[in-house]
Amino acid sequence: YPFMQRLSLRLRYFSPVATLAGIDVIGGPKGMAFVQTVDSALVTLRPGEATPELDRAQVYRLTAENLLIPKGRQ
Repeated sequence: YPFMQRLSLRLRYFSPVATLAGIDVIGGPKGMAFVQTVDSALVTLRPGEATPELDRAQVYRLTAENLLIPKGRQ
């Protein structure tokens, strides 16, 4: 069987400045969705495009306390 590697990502960005402007989340209520395969560049999906894998994915909220820090820079 052919083995396919694919990365799917949904990004929602909360910003205090955007909140002051009346925008709750940059990227809309579901966020911006991206897909990348080993054979393609990063592709931004259209807002209405179905993303069943991302709809089932667990949500992780990054804050100042739980940022992703590269090894050795802690």
